[in-house]
Amino acid sequence: MEYGAVGMSYSSINQCSKDVSFDGVDSACSGIIGANQSTWLQTTVTGPGTLSFRWKVSSEERYDWLTFYIDGTNQTRISGTTMTSFEQKSYTLLAGKHTLKWDYTKDGSADAGSDCGWVDTVSYTRIYAPNPPTGMSATDGTYTDKIAISWDSVAGADKYYIYRYTSNSSGSAMSLGSTTSTSYNDTSATPGVTYYYWVKAYQNSGSIYSGYSSCDTGYRKLSVPTGFSSSATTSGATISWSAVSGATGYVIYRSTSSSGSSLTQVGTSTKTTYTDSTGSAGRDYYYWVAAKCSICQTSASGAIVCYKKLPAPSGFQGARGPDGGSIALWWNAVSGATGYKAYRGDGNNKSVSGCSTADWWTGAWVYYAVCAIGENGKEGERAGINVP
Repeated sequence: MEYGAVGMSYSSINQCSKDVSFDGVDSACSGIIGANQSTWLQTTVTGPGTLSFRWKVSSEERYDWLTFYIDGTNQTRISGTTMTSFEQKSYTLLAGKHTLKWDYTKDGSADAGSDCGWVDTVSYTRIYAPNPPTGMSATDGTYTDKIAISWDSVAGADKYYIYRYTSNSSGSAMSLGSTTSTSYNDTSATPGVTYYYWVKAYQNSGSIYSGYSSCDTGYRKLSVPTGFSSSATTSGATISWSAVSGATGYVIYRSTSSSGSSLTQVGTSTKTTYTDSTGSAGRDYYYWVAAKCSICQTSASGAIVCYKKLPAPSGFQGARGPDGGSIALWWNAVSGATGYKAYRGDGNNKSVSGCSTADWWTGAWVYYAVCAIGENGKEGERAGINVP
């Protein structure tokens, strides 16, 4: 074993043995020592790398030991007289400087066998980090449920680690996980937020990482609004919807057609409700809503129908005729009305029905109500009076 060529140092009593070797050349053999003494062979290497060697011992079993250390920590040891051939050992060293030491130590009593140990064919191969991945790509609003990340494969890489941050600072990035493929789906990203991504290649031998890849940005698309409801008042058509994760606001559109072929923006909202007061009262409109954030906006969804309610007729009055049986009702016209509907009930409760079904009694108060009908066929607010 040419131990001098790999920077070996040894105690003053080490010697080289050509009589016992694995490779037929020579081996490092422990020197002649007495009771409670030791002899050693040592070197320093830089990791990561792989170490292999062969060794054997002929000693007093369980008392005189040939021990191998890495950085002062006992890795394994052998003792006894039963070894007839060299045994191979292999280790993977992590990054950094490492001290390797083979030590033969005797106790204070008897000897046995050849009273020595041998080390041969020491080999150390440095492992170099894989190259950083190239071809980094992250999707920009392609999916609502993920950001898809991909990169080119790296020779010698066993797997890849993916990192993410909200700014271009790889040193602050958090690891999302690892994969053995060259793609990864980030399903934990918040929709509408731009993320920066990096990837490192990893090699199992030596547990060594590459440097960071170049970064690429990506974002997860907002989902379209859902969960629509509506209510009509004289103030306007009010629509509501469920909140969209990541949305900072909403854009509201209107059309007179359910097909949505021609949409007109009527407003925006940072809440999940909006009242459109600009439509003509008594006319149906179809509403769509798009979610938005600083970097994207969804397509519009909805097509929910709503309308602005016609107001109650003003100037509503009534009077009983001279015969005491007939009652006349009159009111002011309502703009946008295509007709009117009148109701009659008793004076105690104002639950009215059609005029033809309600009874009245001479001398009793009779309750009347009237409302305008819009072009959509729906009633507006009612006005009511009691006629004696």
